[in-house]
Amino acid sequence: MKMLISDYDGTLNVNDDLLFKIDLKLNINAIKEFRCKGNIFVISTARGYNSIKEEVVKYNIPYDYLTCNNGSVIFDNKDNLLYANTLSIDELGYIKNTFSDKSLFYFDIYENEQEDIKDNIVYVGFRGKTKKQLSNFKLQYRNFHTYIKNECTKLDGANFLKNYLKIEDIYAVGDSKDELELLQAYNGYKMIFSDPALLNKNIQTTSSVHKVIKKIKKV
Repeated sequence: MKMLISDYDGTLNVNDDLLFKIDLKLNINAIKEFRCKGNIFVISTARGYNSIKEEVVKYNIPYDYLTCNNGSVIFDNKDNLLYANTLSIDELGYIKNTFSDKSLFYFDIYENEQEDIKDNIVYVGFRGKTKKQLSNFKLQYRNFHTYIKNECTKLDGANFLKNYLKIEDIYAVGDSKDELELLQAYNGYKMIFSDPALLNKNIQTTSSVHKVIKKIKKV
């Protein structure tokens, strides 16, 4: 059994141009074949669960696990929350008190069996300048800024799944510095158009996820 962990934006789905829509279809077909042979496919993204779930439903992308918010939470393909490393209620309150209410506009909150909100707040989004007093949290720059636990990484998510599934044969593909540790740890491939942080790191290069899957099949 093999496991492939793929970033979403800029990797699995590059953009909405016709050429890349064709490439996305090739990726999806390759993923289906990969999974049919008993392998595991994981989407690892900085997006929150609701955002990435909307994408996989929209494009009918098959997957086994979703690692969201840069390793903060992991869901299986039946929407079960398997892992969470989230902001506490005190940490959320500290962040909220640092900004005006007009700056804050989004929270991702996941329920567990105990329905305890204290361990289910993943991140808080805001528009505006960053705050020095929040340096103990990790800041993500996307369409809006988000704060998550400082220690959360995509590599952490991969390590959890490695132990959870007892898989050793693991591959990864991505295009941003968020994936650097992940690509270095697990047979990594960087996209041709990647963050400069991935250059000169002895990481293999690819132009698409389906080409990575093709190479894995030969291993």
